[in-house]
Amino acid sequence: MSKDHRHRVTSRAMKPLPPDGEGPVLAWFKSSAYHAVITAAWMIPLMVVGLTAEQGGSVEWMKLWPVWAFVLLFVVAMYFGVVRSAECSAGVEWLRVGNKWVRLYELVEVTAQKRDLDYLLALKDGAGRELKVRDKDLQNDQDVWDLVYNGILHSVIAGEAESNRAARSAFDIPRQKPHWME
Repeated sequence: MSKDHRHRVTSRAMKPLPPDGEGPVLAWFKSSAYHAVITAAWMIPLMVVGLTAEQGGSVEWMKLWPVWAFVLLFVVAMYFGVVRSAECSAGVEWLRVGNKWVRLYELVEVTAQKRDLDYLLALKDGAGRELKVRDKDLQNDQDVWDLVYNGILHSVIAGEAESNRAARSAFDIPRQKPHWME
């Protein structure tokens, strides 16, 4: 578990449940509301400084209510779209993000797509379950990421799951079985 508990929910009562019929939750991460609010709140002074600099140091823009409406809208969007991480939980053989889940050792497709500074990882298992998650949401907790990464490697190497170039490059996934496994 992360040493900085302010950035994550640590209450056992908030621990997510595993998918029906699956083993126990071994690792999970849910960003705390405190962290999300503080990070979003820091956007206000940063935007004020940025807008003032854009106006050549003039603060006349502060008298215009539409600008403040934009600032508020931007902060709310930051809170929900960027700052609040997806709730991720993992067991020995599964990954759950929100209400969707996949079996990690039965993946048939592993793809990634570059999104701003992150990668959007798309996973599909043999039963047709699919989920998409930002790589940094999984990497917020090292234990979650380790469980997921091991499942991805197994599915690609031993299970021959399809993977795209972005996934192989970003996550160091081999294209085929290493020669020593044959």
